[in-house]
Amino acid sequence: MDKETAYIEPRLSLKEEFFDIDAIPESIFNIEIGKTYFRFAVKFQNRFVYLEEYSYPENLGKNLFLEELLNQHAFLSARFWKDVKIILHSDKKTVIPTYIDASEALLIWES
Repeated sequence: MDKETAYIEPRLSLKEEFFDIDAIPESIFNIEIGKTYFRFAVKFQNRFVYLEEYSYPENLGKNLFLEELLNQHAFLSARFWKDVKIILHSDKKTVIPTYIDASEALLIWES
């Protein structure tokens, strides 16, 4: 890790002051990974209380950046969330305008 950064600053940060690490076991952690950004939000007691967004730096590969961010950030390094939800954005998408279960998805995939 010769290109390690000392501290990674979010480009956007919104947070409720009362939220802290003690509330993590009752909170849902939402992660969004896009082509040019990484963002996460925390939902506590049915409302979003924390949001941060990061742009990938040009001087650091995406994987190294995410590894460092996950290790540096107090919330991202926590491993005791109530639930974790991840959204991966891709240029290759299919919109299905109805709910399908896993077995139906597999049938669509194989056909």
